[in-house]
Amino acid sequence: QVYLDAVSCASATDCVAVGEDNNTNVPVAETLSGATWTAADLPLPMGSTQVNLDAVSCTSATDCVAVGNDANTKVPVAETLSGSTWTATTLPLPTGSTQVYLYGGVSCTTATACVAVGFDANTSTPVAETLSGATWTATTLPLPTGSTQVYLDAVSCASATDCVAVGSNDTNNPVAETLSPPTISNLPASGTVGGRFTATVSTTGDGAKTVTSN
Repeated sequence: QVYLDAVSCASATDCVAVGEDNNTNVPVAETLSGATWTAADLPLPMGSTQVNLDAVSCTSATDCVAVGNDANTKVPVAETLSGSTWTATTLPLPTGSTQVYLYGGVSCTTATACVAVGFDANTSTPVAETLSGATWTATTLPLPTGSTQVYLDAVSCASATDCVAVGSNDTNNPVAETLSPPTISNLPASGTVGGRFTATVSTTGDGAKTVTSN
């Protein structure tokens, strides 16, 4: 038995779906090439015995990134397809976090530029995992004014520095987290993907409330 949780297609005949074996929680990929589907067990990160994959983004038939969690420790995990080889990686945690759920999806604009979103399993604060080149960076995202928790469910990126993630807050109002390019006064550290996240919550009668991260 296999549960498939997400799929991404680079063309009409090139797709990758990901999930896990229902009995062993080993991550699985189903790959469409032409008219043929092929199933494969994916590697596990060092120290992991079970991984649940929740999202995947492909920029070509041979370049994909899938994200999810170690089923036991709840540490975020990425599975990267490069050519015909999948590689498993345990992702970093934001400062102060011990568990992060990457339920919110992943969006890649190139094979080496991706943003995955989710939330801290203990505090329910929103989190982004950003791939730039070969390096993943974890960031706690800002909370909109009046919100104490945000659950991100999806993300879409138009470029490495232009993304929108959406979800809901602790009062069940819709929330958007927007990554925009940096200004002159807010340049990123060398070697990182630039930009700042802005959190916006839509509340009936109150309009939109916005908070910008440092």
